[in-house]
Amino acid sequence: MKHEYEVVDHSVVRNFKVFLVNLDYRAPHIHRDFEICFLLSGSVTVFLGEARMTFSQNDFFVFNPLQPHELRANPHALILSVQIPSGFCRDYYPAIVDTEFLFCSGRAVMEGRSGAFFRTAVFMARAYFAMEEGFELLCVGKINELLYELVRFFPYKRTFRETQKKQLENYERIRRMIEYIDAHYTEKLLLSELAEKENLSLTYLSHFFRDCLQISFREYLTSLRCEKARQLLLLTDLNLLDVSMDCGFSDIKYLNRSFQKQYGYSPREYRKRFDLSDLPSKQLSILSTQEFLSRRASLVTLEKIISESFELQNDA
Repeated sequence: MKHEYEVVDHSVVRNFKVFLVNLDYRAPHIHRDFEICFLLSGSVTVFLGEARMTFSQNDFFVFNPLQPHELRANPHALILSVQIPSGFCRDYYPAIVDTEFLFCSGRAVMEGRSGAFFRTAVFMARAYFAMEEGFELLCVGKINELLYELVRFFPYKRTFRETQKKQLENYERIRRMIEYIDAHYTEKLLLSELAEKENLSLTYLSHFFRDCLQISFREYLTSLRCEKARQLLLLTDLNLLDVSMDCGFSDIKYLNRSFQKQYGYSPREYRKRFDLSDLPSKQLSILSTQEFLSRRASLVTLEKIISESFELQNDA
């Protein structure tokens, strides 16, 4: 559970990013981009503020910039994600920076248009990963088409600039706090330390943390420590006492209780579930609750979806 704030890397095409991810769980996090998530298979429950909603295959949903969110698959989900900076089309459609899309099922609110919207995203993603001559032009055109469909047929509201300024301040604050926690989780760590660093009262910061990530500071810290313990259990032969100490737990009992609550197994039971002699080949999937598909794997997956889509249309 690392990098719970997200800086989106636009390394293939400068102005946006596309990726496929096999997801089990994504901890509460925020980023500065719009994100359209298309559920290619499985189902996922999304937590957004006080709201939660479960989405199934062929549905999609939208996250706004600086909007904390958490995803829990049931138990696995394959998601196509399109991440677009808030200023992507600001030069010719300035209203985009004041737009906040509502949290809802895209398939439900766009009714008869959702299938075409979904296919546009899949074909755009296919071009993105195929990287044929001029693919950047095609992708940018399709991104504009997706945004056009959203502002025409997907519910949204306009935000005030002061609200945006406050959101950005909150983003920077939670980013600093999470960086600090990630660097010091092995130590005795108190929220009062963060309050002092941010020059805020303990009460205010406690409410701020929960409002941003929908869990308390203590819950977040314990969850992070459990994830670090999970990795040590699978990749080392450290005994439970050493694991608990290395991950910031005060004793084995605290580790056992917290780990059982988070993963449904005791640390000892969890370690026994895996054949440690085969760890090198399993390491990537074991250590991560989300596995990003390679460019080649993404392309194969998308072409299969497109092929199956054509077969269904021909059968109809």
